[in-house]
Amino acid sequence: MCTQKMQLVEPTAALKAAYEDYINAWEKSGDHFVPYAASPRGMTYEALLEDWSIAKTDTAYERGFVPATLYFMLDERGQIVGALHLRHVLNESLERVGGHIGYGVRPDARRQGIATDMLKMGLDCAFNRGIKEVLITCDADNAASYRTMLANGCELKDIITVEDERVRRYLKKIPK
Repeated sequence: MCTQKMQLVEPTAALKAAYEDYINAWEKSGDHFVPYAASPRGMTYEALLEDWSIAKTDTAYERGFVPATLYFMLDERGQIVGALHLRHVLNESLERVGGHIGYGVRPDARRQGIATDMLKMGLDCAFNRGIKEVLITCDADNAASYRTMLANGCELKDIITVEDERVRRYLKKIPK
């Protein structure tokens, strides 16, 4: 389990160097960025900050998305070790695949309990935002993801098939 002091924060200009290091770790691994919202998408960091800020507003609907907030998980040294994308509401597509929260740990920082801690903090952010029932999904064969959800008290809602892919859907209800 992760024992380091971690914090979940929104991106700021001060995190530019940490973000560049984070991106380099993903590119070096050859893995796909998870969550996609944290990827550079050919933009400068400054443009990304503006894009992430706009994405939190109803303007997201005009772009074909739902409002969402991106967070970085920082370790005690200020290194970005993961990212979490919290969608404020769900559309029909996200109800099936995607859910409220998408998250990923940088490839060179995995297997340290970071995902479990990050999801716990992300669930707190969702509940603080007034989301009473958080939906999180993963590929049916992604054991690391569904173990992370189970470790956070999420309950399996169902397993569905979407475009020939099996998807596990988990729910976490606001604590009483």
